[in-house]
Amino acid sequence: MSRLTIMPIFAHPDDESFAGTGSLIKYIREGVRAVLVCGTRGERGKPGEPPVCTPAELPAVREQEMRAAAAVLGIDEVRFLGYRDKELPDANVAEAVGRIVRIIREVRPHVLYTFPPDGHSGHPDHVAINKLAGIAFRAAGDAAAYPEAGPAWQPAYLFWHIREGMTPEPANAEISAPGVVETVAAALQSHRTQHLSIERVFRHYDVAFMKEWFEHDRWHLADAAVPRPAGMMHDLFAGVR
Repeated sequence: MSRLTIMPIFAHPDDESFAGTGSLIKYIREGVRAVLVCGTRGERGKPGEPPVCTPAELPAVREQEMRAAAAVLGIDEVRFLGYRDKELPDANVAEAVGRIVRIIREVRPHVLYTFPPDGHSGHPDHVAINKLAGIAFRAAGDAAAYPEAGPAWQPAYLFWHIREGMTPEPANAEISAPGVVETVAAALQSHRTQHLSIERVFRHYDVAFMKEWFEHDRWHLADAAVPRPAGMMHDLFAGVR
């Protein structure tokens, strides 16, 4: 079997450090390859206070921040889909799915994960990336779909990261990831332009709060191309290894 590979699919730089990051770090530390797909460069976000850069410089700066955070987390590669921030819902679905399919077929991941349908926050880009990832999961394994994107490759599982009390979908998998908070904090701090929202959400990096957020991830198994394991999963690669 090729090296186990996990592929987070998100909308903006910094999403990767908010959702499912504990599980991601755990698997990277175990030797799993991680390739991140990011829909936009977050060019319509805030440049920080005081500003880290000008608005015109923001896309390039946020890309640099994303790559810095990826290095902290141990992500092997970052792929950008090339859409503009806040325009992902208006993207041509067939084209956008095709871009994701091409990456999936090249990288050959076993597990994909993304936001739940409400995007955790209701952000339209988050909602859109959930939809696109869901379509691409099956399209990547269909040789008749997007033949120009390379030989078909079907990932085994598509998971949605969920938060208890925030999303209606049931948890099908629970992953314990102790000892990740320091790494997550360093990755979040790489997103310097977004420090105001990050500090607000994570209570100025309160350790107890971050342990609660990141050290016990819950997942909904949104789609599976292999038999679904019975009962609660404690490994996102169950039945694949």
